[in-house]
Order: sequence, then structure tokens, then C-alpha cells
Amino acid sequence: MRVIAPKAAASRAVGVLIALHGAGGDENMFAMGYGQGIAARLARENNLLFVSLATTPFMSSAVNFDSLTAVLGRDYQLDATRIYVIGHSMGAGAAARLAQERPQALAAVVCLAGGSAVTAAGAPPILFIGAQLDPVIPAARVKAAAAATPSGTYEERANEGHTLMVRGGVLRSVPWLLQHTRTR
Repeated sequence: MRVIAPKAAASRAVGVLIALHGAGGDENMFAMGYGQGIAARLARENNLLFVSLATTPFMSSAVNFDSLTAVLGRDYQLDATRIYVIGHSMGAGAAARLAQERPQALAAVVCLAGGSAVTAAGAPPILFIGAQLDPVIPAARVKAAAAATPSGTYEERANEGHTLMVRGGVLRSVPWLLQHTRTR
């Protein structure tokens, strides 16, 4: 697990950006790989605790999310109204599952080149971003997941494929996430 804290983390409550990588990746993908770590940089700049970890446990049980927030809460004062999740490909599937199983715990979610319909009552806003040239998870499939999600919005990255879309997707996603807070 990689945790990158903003400078203000020691003195005040911070929001959390949880980043979930795709299949074949690891916790370094969002922290250092995609867009040379643009997600971690944007999180720091916006007073968010950046957490990038192995996605697989989040595919199997949302209890792992509960454990993660409990552990983070011991070391940091978390702003529970600003807990965000972003996932790519398999990580987008895990992000959608968290939104389905823990809707009241999340302020907003982004699914990049993946995800599934979220129909839970009180689900957070979810931005689904597909990639026009994606042969792995076609944009039409991502668009269908967004259409089946009452709180879902769909956008598409033109002329980009499955992995190339991540940098631009993150640049679009972080400002979008920050527009949302969860009421207590």
C-alpha cells in the first residue's frame, strides 16, 4: 500500500482519494505510473490523502474498505464527507462494487475504462469515462453501465485506448470528484 499525505494532514482533517489499479498492475500504477503519478500530485495539491493499494482484496469484499478506513483513521484525522474512489479497468469494477456496497461512505466515485451499474439506494455520484478506441472494455460497455446507474454520468475520451486514457481521465476526474461532498 502506498499512502501519500498532504502537508496539512498532521494539523487538520483530510479527504481521501483511494486509487484502484487494473489487472496486471500494482499499487504503484496510480502513484507513479499513470501520467507519472498525476493522481498522487493532484491529491496532495487538494489536501487529500492519496492511497493506492492492491485492488484484488476490494474485488472480494467491501469489508476491506472498512478495515482500510479504520487503519487510516488511526493515523490521520479523516474528513468523512470527502472520501473518493477512482479505479481503472478491474479497479473500476472494484470502485463500482464499493459504491454499491458502501454507498453512504463515499462522496463520489470515478470508473475509468470499466465499472458496472450501481443501483444501491443513496449511491454517490459516479463518473464513468470510456475510451473511444478501447478494445479491452469497449466504450459502449462503460456507457451502458453509466446509463444503468441512476447517479451515473458518462464521458468519453476521443482517440484514446484502454491505458492511454488514464492520464487524461485522472485530470478530468479529480476536479469532478472535488465538486462532491457527502452529507453526514
